[in-house]
Amino acid sequence: MKERASIRDVAKMAGVSITTVSFVLKGIGRVSQDTIRRVWDCVNELGYTPNPYVNKILNKENFEHKKTNLLMRVFFHPSDVVVDNTILNNYIGNFETACAKYDYSGTSYAYRDVLGFRSKLLLNDLVDGVVLGVPHKNILEVVRKRVPCVLTGVDADPDVVSMPVIHFDYENAFNRIFSAFAKKNMTGSLAIFRGFGELSLDDSLVHDYSIEYLKRPAEKNKIPFRKSHLFNVEADAKNNATKLEEIADKAFHLIREEGVRFIALHLITSLSELKVLLEKRGIRFPEEAVLLGVNHVSSKSTGIVEAVHDIPALMEKAVEVLLRCMDGKEKKNKKYWVECKTDVDNI
Repeated sequence: MKERASIRDVAKMAGVSITTVSFVLKGIGRVSQDTIRRVWDCVNELGYTPNPYVNKILNKENFEHKKTNLLMRVFFHPSDVVVDNTILNNYIGNFETACAKYDYSGTSYAYRDVLGFRSKLLLNDLVDGVVLGVPHKNILEVVRKRVPCVLTGVDADPDVVSMPVIHFDYENAFNRIFSAFAKKNMTGSLAIFRGFGELSLDDSLVHDYSIEYLKRPAEKNKIPFRKSHLFNVEADAKNNATKLEEIADKAFHLIREEGVRFIALHLITSLSELKVLLEKRGIRFPEEAVLLGVNHVSSKSTGIVEAVHDIPALMEKAVEVLLRCMDGKEKKNKKYWVECKTDVDNI
């Protein structure tokens, strides 16, 4: 029988007493934030679980996880980023609805990078399976060794994360969008402003292929894209306004002097603000320019065309695949695509 980590092991690794570990896990007593973070990191690294079956283990009796009919969605909520509560509630509500369809209950846990990963439901073996929306490989590994899980919202390789991946099919959506441009005889080239920093994306999960969903459909529909028209922008909540001004200045130059008509933002969700800044500089939409991106809801603004997330479909597919994982009927290295809606009427 594989030796299980004990609370003594956690205390030794964290360099604290067993009592301190107990206080941290119960959320009681006076313990510093640094110690709390260190204890939880050790708990996750060791895969420690308080074992209610300790006597059975000592007597060498068999025991299994007791089914709770509770599924969890774990998502990343950066501590320094303001998250739209409407979008957040939309995901939470649709996840719970998808769980209920299969007679399960659903709950959500927001992982905050500063506080560390602290899920008491997982710690106490009270969750049957997890839908992950976390772009950090170390957290995926922590959860994967505890329960069956699937990954959503991160365009990762299933072989790298060792679990099924369910993601929005941006490429097919932009193929429809660029095809609509071609039918309207809209000419010009594509420029992409790629943001990084705000989502703290794990480089081991997300690579340059994450912008292929824009490049390939553009080239397929005879819309030119040059490597020199890919710009990296270190954008976050604190410097967003300044960075948008810089993007607007650069985009204005590209539109007026380099034949660019289609401006795409990747991992930068400020299309409406960018449009206002470009209009102030004299750019006309859609005669001179069209802004492209992805969003949770359509902006319904002329000159902004987006691949719009179908959140109910994503959550339903994620729960469906997770339940097959729990039954041992799903391949770990499989990837599923969920169709996006497109608002080509905004052209």
